[in-house]
Amino acid sequence: MLKAAYVADILYIFTLYISKCSGSFFYLRISPGRILLFAVWTVVSIATIWTVSSLLLVSLRCDTDDPWIDITAKCSILLRRWEIIGGLDMFIELVTAATSVILVHDIQISRRQKLQIILALSSRIVVFVPAILRLHYLRQQFYSTDPTYDGTYTTICAQIQLGYLLVANTIPCLKPFIAAYEGSDAKPTFRGYSDTVTDPMEILPSPQDTTAPNAGEPESKLFPVAECPEPGPSKPEKSDERRYHEEPWGTAPVSIHTFESALQW
Repeated sequence: MLKAAYVADILYIFTLYISKCSGSFFYLRISPGRILLFAVWTVVSIATIWTVSSLLLVSLRCDTDDPWIDITAKCSILLRRWEIIGGLDMFIELVTAATSVILVHDIQISRRQKLQIILALSSRIVVFVPAILRLHYLRQQFYSTDPTYDGTYTTICAQIQLGYLLVANTIPCLKPFIAAYEGSDAKPTFRGYSDTVTDPMEILPSPQDTTAPNAGEPESKLFPVAECPEPGPSKPEKSDERRYHEEPWGTAPVSIHTFESALQW
């Protein structure tokens, strides 16, 4: 059990690091600006240094042979290490949340929408509550007569902290945040090969659009129906203005000019 708790402490720090990187790189997916890029990589670099140093401080304890047994006041320096690790963890979370201000600074949206984006991205700050409670119960564990029992409260707070960070990383992907970022009149779009964003409903011309090619022509001319040719020695010649392509599987002929018009739209 003590060995499992020792490994859990190491994985706890590594999971916090992954969460910080995930929250920071999300900013770059929205707006890869130069200032924002510098801010994000600064946060990631600080988080990396914090992770490496924290792993060393937690893994190397008083008893180098059996480090997992140091969960009491006999190794009081470990408690101070955890307090420093927890304080720096909350500081990095605060800096990560503050990066959202740089994100919305130059966006041409209302202040209300900017506030919604900042609140959605700053929801990580709520993780301070389980983080502080974890340090509180960790102190009780070190000075307890039954540290393995009191350590359950520390483990519960750590699980709540990690679970909420998982939720906080998905909050910016929810509909209210996306609606605030894109605007209330945003339409679903997609990006084509020409790197131009196009509305899917605007690809094909409207039936009532008088400016579209072949506007006003009857539907039978755009999509002629195949008719059985009358028996005779000669076949009717095809017009140069409108060419037809007969499919090999025997379907109705389709106007190539219609396809060319659709591609232009």
